[in-house]
Amino acid sequence: MRKTNLVHLPNARRNHTDAAINPSEFDDIYNNVDLSQSSTFDLAREILGNYKVRVQNVRLEFLQNITKDSLNFLAGQKLQERQKMNLDDIIAESMRSVVDEVFTTLEPYISEFNKAVACTQLSVSSTSPALVKEVLSFDSLRRPVHTVSSYRARVSTCRLSMVVRGQHDKVDFFVLPVEKVMALTNVESQHAPLMTFSGEDNGIGLIDWQVEGKPLTSDRLERYCLHLFDYLIEQTRDEIAAANAQYFLAGAV
Repeated sequence: MRKTNLVHLPNARRNHTDAAINPSEFDDIYNNVDLSQSSTFDLAREILGNYKVRVQNVRLEFLQNITKDSLNFLAGQKLQERQKMNLDDIIAESMRSVVDEVFTTLEPYISEFNKAVACTQLSVSSTSPALVKEVLSFDSLRRPVHTVSSYRARVSTCRLSMVVRGQHDKVDFFVLPVEKVMALTNVESQHAPLMTFSGEDNGIGLIDWQVEGKPLTSDRLERYCLHLFDYLIEQTRDEIAAANAQYFLAGAV
């Protein structure tokens, strides 16, 4: 099966407002015009009629062909630019695009969820993707010896954080206690990621991404991310319930 490139992730699930003018929308507007202004009304009708004729005379086949050729040209130009880039730079750019897409995918769900649970223990906060550089070790003179960079985002409840960490050709996902996430790699290295997206150079200047051995399509990315978001909320509910039960038990003793 051919892998799906995710440098620019297709996003068929979102609906975009059609910017094209619908001439029929003007009919109701003109029907509300004061008919005493007949000359203005007739002129508007004539202009609208001419507009409709022009739209109907558009050759759709021509538009489709010229649009297709132009998009192919732009894609070819982009490919040539990428082939001139260093492979590490290509991988880094692609990895960032995946992390960005994960965050963009989750944002509207977080927003709508927060409307329902506002000002409760289940409210969710988020930190946008950013490049983070860490110093993991120093020499005897406190000079950095081992540093690591990652492109990361975070989605948090009052108890737990879902960490999205992109490094080179991997995007790892962790769910960790909120009080530990600031330790970054030092803590994350003690846990196996719950999920990983893996990238691979396809030999033509693009990176193919996979999850669990399957091509990482836009739809699959959304489903996996939502599954992890659901896990974050479920685990938070369990921890809140356990803490409340312990509190009441202690009060009863």
